[in-house]
Amino acid sequence: MFHTVTRRLRDIDWVLMLAVLLLLGVGLASIHYATLNDAFEHKNVVKQAISMAIGLGVLGVLTFTDYRNLSRTSLIFYWVVVFLLVVVLKLGDQASAKGSARWIKLPGGFNLQPSELAKFVTILVMGNFLVRVGDKIKELPTLLRSLALIGLPMLLIMKQPDLGTGLVVGAIWFGMTHLAGAKPAHLLGLLGAAILLFGLIWRFDSHAKIIKQYQRERVLVLIDPKIDPRGIGYQVKQGRLAVGAGQVTGQGLGQGLQTNSSHVPENHTDFVFSVIAEESGFVGSVGVLLLYLVLLWRALVVVLESEDYLGKLIAGGVASLFGFHVIVNIAMNTAMAPVVGVPLPLISYGGSAVITNLAAIGLLMAARLGRRKIEFNG
Repeated sequence: MFHTVTRRLRDIDWVLMLAVLLLLGVGLASIHYATLNDAFEHKNVVKQAISMAIGLGVLGVLTFTDYRNLSRTSLIFYWVVVFLLVVVLKLGDQASAKGSARWIKLPGGFNLQPSELAKFVTILVMGNFLVRVGDKIKELPTLLRSLALIGLPMLLIMKQPDLGTGLVVGAIWFGMTHLAGAKPAHLLGLLGAAILLFGLIWRFDSHAKIIKQYQRERVLVLIDPKIDPRGIGYQVKQGRLAVGAGQVTGQGLGQGLQTNSSHVPENHTDFVFSVIAEESGFVGSVGVLLLYLVLLWRALVVVLESEDYLGKLIAGGVASLFGFHVIVNIAMNTAMAPVVGVPLPLISYGGSAVITNLAAIGLLMAARLGRRKIEFNG
């Protein structure tokens, strides 16, 4: 028993673990400096630290859990999340999300965001589905079945409305089905159909029942920020100014003229990268990006080395989750993509998000330990 535990501890990816811990440290520091002038600054940092501690505990448990058993019971988790997504539409806290119903209030001032749990469950349920169907994923009807599987939670999430998280679920599906062998022509065809559908809705949804007015404004502001300089365009403009103001080495921790004076809205959540860029400059920004590259690299190593098909798929799902988050969030902060509410993983403020991200890392760790089928039999 002792020999087995020692061997598993030795086989943990400590390079990945170091990158994760450094990102968490950057997150706490960024939240602290982003909210220095906020009356709730200390409370925010403490709550995030508690969430990180819980998330690290979940990571540790999942690392030594057989992910195959989790995948087999993934449909139970799936329906629990669907139920919570329905509950949040009826009873969710809308005040803190500017009209969106995304959170269920918990004791102690904490909130549960079921859409974050949906990301984790999507990796498990898609892994289980893709293992069961095997090569049939190359057939369009089977691919459509997989899309229908994640379509229900996606629709419920977008109903909140939360377009960003819905897109993350879609990105996980796309990455995992591609890795499983789905035909590129089928995937690109479905992507093209989704774009066409969006265009039709944009054109004919005159009463903004599907695409909300603020979502339309975010897209239009990306094209021309001057059309709404004091409204939606203000956040995009100020975020870009903050990123540029950092120059090479930054203005100093807590010294950001844009981010530390509340000129950048949501600077501790979706726009936390603007804080990093302004206060630590190009050097600090590149350092954070390198940490994410390490995370993605270690996930891809598991994809390439794993002899277990399910482990390979799970690693691909985790890579899709983090890759999409990082690309879209930084694009938002640099005015290269519309603001869709995608946080910077392990750094942005948000308890449910950081716990979900660390749980996903736990799955990746477990997939690494189980990349040889005899590992869990030790």
